[in-house]
Amino acid sequence: AVGSTQVPLYPQGAYFEVVVTKLGASIGKVPLLSVGVSTTDPDQNRSQPRMARDIPSSWVLPTATLTNMELPSRDQPRWRFGLLVTPAGEMRLLFEGETVGVQQLPAAAVGH
Repeated sequence: AVGSTQVPLYPQGAYFEVVVTKLGASIGKVPLLSVGVSTTDPDQNRSQPRMARDIPSSWVLPTATLTNMELPSRDQPRWRFGLLVTPAGEMRLLFEGETVGVQQLPAAAVGH
C-alpha cells in the first residue's frame, strides 16, 4: 500500500509505523515489506503506483527477507516496523524498536 498523507513530525524527526498481522501464501526470497518516504506531493500522482520505486523523489529501505530474519511467530505475526527520518536526513528502518537498516538521504530531500 502507498500512503498519501504527510509523515507525522516529532522532535527526533518524521516517523511512522507499519504493523504486519498477515502474510501472503508465498513469501520465499521476496522482501516482506519495503518502507520509505517521498517528497512528491500525492496530488501529483493521479494513478495509484504499484511500487514505491514508481514514485518520483522517493527512497525505500527493504526489510530483510523472512529467510534471513529471525521473526517471532510466523503463524500469527504481529511485527512492528517503523521508519524515522532524522532532521540530518538519516532514514532509519526499525523492527520492534531496534534499528535494522540505515540510509542517508540526499541533501535535496532533507527539509521538505
